[in-house]
Amino acid sequence: MHLLRFRPPPADSLSVVINPKGELEMRTKLSKKLAYRFKQLAGDTYKQAMVEGYVQTFKKGYSVVEIARVTGAKSAKFIHAALVANGSISKGKPGRQPIGSLPTKMKIHLTKRGLSFSQWCAGWGFDQAEVKREVDQKSGAAMAAIKVDFPKYYKLLTGMVVDDFVRPGPFKKQLYSAQMSWDEKEKCYRAEIFPTGAVGYGEDLQGALKSAQYGAWAHEVIERLKALPDKTENEMESIW
Repeated sequence: MHLLRFRPPPADSLSVVINPKGELEMRTKLSKKLAYRFKQLAGDTYKQAMVEGYVQTFKKGYSVVEIARVTGAKSAKFIHAALVANGSISKGKPGRQPIGSLPTKMKIHLTKRGLSFSQWCAGWGFDQAEVKREVDQKSGAAMAAIKVDFPKYYKLLTGMVVDDFVRPGPFKKQLYSAQMSWDEKEKCYRAEIFPTGAVGYGEDLQGALKSAQYGAWAHEVIERLKALPDKTENEMESIW
């Protein structure tokens, strides 16, 4: 058993590892075929659980951007796509926005979250033209949604500071125990992180551990989503 300090899995594609013979090797990013095989071995339960978490959180009254904040995601693109695939929201009209249809200075805030104006409107069930009118008039449901999703933009429009939006703290650094071994049947390395039970496979120990770390991180994301209060029942403001 090994103790490790858990952090979100690194995004690097080059690593130095020690093979079973004790030799140092340089490894590059896995081929798609190998990556898919290891993913299948580990199972896709965490990804499915995360998507289900997005859906249930949306039903509890949280917006696409709020869900992104809670999960620590910079981009809301995957969350939007998951909710579209589930049928919770519509896809949004493709193509470029007509000149003058986008509220002034809103694009920069949408880009930071990986969403188009059309996608953002679809997530709220808004008509794009109506949003433009309400923002120009600084009133209506569109302004309430901007207050929830983009408090800085809301302040720019109204001069009012927003303090009650969803803003979770950073993911806590935690010590987990990990068991790593060679899986003779699958001919690859296996890592399991406790107490979450997250399992990962890889052609080396580092790869297997990285895969298991993703599972441990996903476990914390899912728990965060479950812990959110239901805004539709309590008619509460967007707070954390």
